[in-house]
Amino acid sequence: MSSPRLFFTAVTLFSFTVFLYGIYEANNIIRHDITIATSKLPESVKRIEIAQISEEHLGLLTGESNLRSIVEKIKGIDQDILVCTGDLLDGQGVGISLMAELLRELSPKLGKFAVLGNHEF
Repeated sequence: MSSPRLFFTAVTLFSFTVFLYGIYEANNIIRHDITIATSKLPESVKRIEIAQISEEHLGLLTGESNLRSIVEKIKGIDQDILVCTGDLLDGQGVGISLMAELLRELSPKLGKFAVLGNHEF
């Protein structure tokens, strides 16, 4: 039979490990290239490059340096459209004007679009 102390220690270590992994994932932005074939584009348009970001949670805990890293990665892509699919901000709106300035550095040919997530409210 497990003792309560052993159980508490195991749960604490597991939680701390998951926490550290979450920090690692949040700070290591990955680029995935996906090709979607469609016949719905006009003949004159061979391809559309879309840059998509999501779940950035910019605010008190994640701020300028993280967004700057994202913006620099996106600048390296010849995107036609930039989409943000939710949770760009983390509710507090801390430093929102600086973050807006950073996003203004991106100017995709066909525009920028966003869908609000639950953390923007």
